[in-house]
Amino acid sequence: MPTALSQNGVAASKSSKTVDACVTSEAAGSVKSRLTYSTRTSNRNEIRVGRESKPDQGLSYGDVALEALRKWQHRTKPAQIDAHFGTSMSFRELLLQTMYATEGFKAMGLKPKDVVALVSRNYHEVFPAVLGAVCAGLSVACVVPSGTKAEMQHALNLTQPKVVITERDRIQTVMDAYPGAKHVILSGEAPEGVETFLNVLRMGEGVEPRPDPATYRAVELADRSQHVPFILYSSGTTGQRP
Repeated sequence: MPTALSQNGVAASKSSKTVDACVTSEAAGSVKSRLTYSTRTSNRNEIRVGRESKPDQGLSYGDVALEALRKWQHRTKPAQIDAHFGTSMSFRELLLQTMYATEGFKAMGLKPKDVVALVSRNYHEVFPAVLGAVCAGLSVACVVPSGTKAEMQHALNLTQPKVVITERDRIQTVMDAYPGAKHVILSGEAPEGVETFLNVLRMGEGVEPRPDPATYRAVELADRSQHVPFILYSSGTTGQRP
């Protein structure tokens, strides 16, 4: 069964807890810090920011991500590293690709509250694709990429995505399981009828007026408290007939 993670979060209890966490690195040794998280249930749109964990009613998930990327865009350390291929992506690159992905998804005709499914392992392209979808006001349904055709079909039928984003090795299984959507592959050459994520970025970069990273904002949502940015599936066979 999918679990909708709204901008209020999904909570199991009505308490707030503070936990200790250890962050360890070879250079700095062990550094102890306090992490605060809230598990209060609420119908309000509430994102907590900063050390004081104060609620901020004026930000969406997309705007939080964009503000962070703008703040860190001049850092010399990479935002993410692909150890397998020996490549990296800077915060500036991640900011630009997030913007272009947002505009690219809009150019594909996607509108707020539409669902896109992600069926992929971890690649460089995953983060700008997901952040771009969130900034476009879409709901991202995360489907395990190792599933069989029947398992994918069941998961995708539950959320009815208009676009399925996947990796090259899984595209045929995804198309067989759910042929009714548009399909986008994260990298590599696309088969006939399939879009590449690179082309989605190009569509977004080519819009007029061109997105400005200094001022770019996520799509304004009519009611953020009713918006579901992520749909997460539980394990097991809940909801399936034997």
